[in-house]
Amino acid sequence: MKIDQETLHHLLVLPGHITASQLDAVLEKSSVTEKSPLQILVAEGYISDSNLGRTIADGFGYRFVDLEQEKIARETLELIPESVARNQQVIAYQTNDTTISIATTNPDNHIFFPLVGKKTGKRVDVAYTTFAGIQKALHSYKKDLRDQAQKLIHVLELDPKNESGIIELVNLILEYSYDSEASDIHIEPLENSSIVRFRIDGILQEVVSYPKKLHEQVVFRLKIMSRLRTDEHTSSQDGRFEYKTDAMKFALNETERRRNIQLAYNKKHGITPKTILKKIKDITEELESEHGKVVNAELGLDLEVFKRAYSKEFKKEEKNRKRIPNTALGQSYLSDEEIGNLIYEKIIKIKEKEMNKAVKELDFETAAILRDEIGVLKLRLEKGQ
Repeated sequence: MKIDQETLHHLLVLPGHITASQLDAVLEKSSVTEKSPLQILVAEGYISDSNLGRTIADGFGYRFVDLEQEKIARETLELIPESVARNQQVIAYQTNDTTISIATTNPDNHIFFPLVGKKTGKRVDVAYTTFAGIQKALHSYKKDLRDQAQKLIHVLELDPKNESGIIELVNLILEYSYDSEASDIHIEPLENSSIVRFRIDGILQEVVSYPKKLHEQVVFRLKIMSRLRTDEHTSSQDGRFEYKTDAMKFALNETERRRNIQLAYNKKHGITPKTILKKIKDITEELESEHGKVVNAELGLDLEVFKRAYSKEFKKEEKNRKRIPNTALGQSYLSDEEIGNLIYEKIIKIKEKEMNKAVKELDFETAAILRDEIGVLKLRLEKGQ
């Protein structure tokens, strides 16, 4: 929903809520900060958040909901995963057998609302709310996840062998980390307890702790998920696993639905789609982009090594099986084959980051394309191509 300067003047200045000079001051401040004019209007005390919301809703012909006055049931809130709610600026605040009521800052989001209807099987009733209302409602997700974990830990203290409870605890930690956009999860055993920390924006933050007697069960669960040896306790092991949150399931299910429609169309019209494989030059250009540079820094990918690995010199050296120094990739010496494999792995990580970002933003088509590219890259890696 577009609210420009002219609209603000019509909604706020003409009825006398604020003066023209006050609006000019708000717009000027907004131009040099990351805050919107609506946020500044409330923060500077020109108008209350609820009055601003009602004024905008009336002006556009929408119903207004003050989320601060709504007591939202947990099961209703969770009908829309937090990452989706945050990206789409929507909150499910009421539901019954036939209808789900949604509050949003963008009632014109006609692409998203039908998806909610398909997922829930209910009619979607849309109301306008303010940015501040959405932000306060979003806190309910985080608060409840931590509360759930603490309550579950209390239950597990009484019954440490409760396997389903350990599984639920690990899942809560993973979902909490995903919603917090954490890059790392650190589990540190201490003398009497274990502390779980998330690295968010480069800073480790403690999120929850549990009794030390639960530590072995948590580690055991993570080993099972990573397909590691559970009887090995003296040596380090490397493993990996995939975990889909509700948000990812929601988005990927929609991607699959659209894919099936496309496949049916292709079959009906005799179309055989071909996977588009990007040339190394194109991938290099991607990695040299501003976004690529940020990801490269995180993954430690040296573009010069990447270019070298796919140069003519690389192919010549591959025949002689020479080992070349490459401290940039974390090892003293790597064979040509090892360099190629590491680069493929790092490109796959970059693609996975982009796919997860697309999933969060409900960009289903991009997520599907990236998933296909990742599949091809993994196949190449397995075959050593």
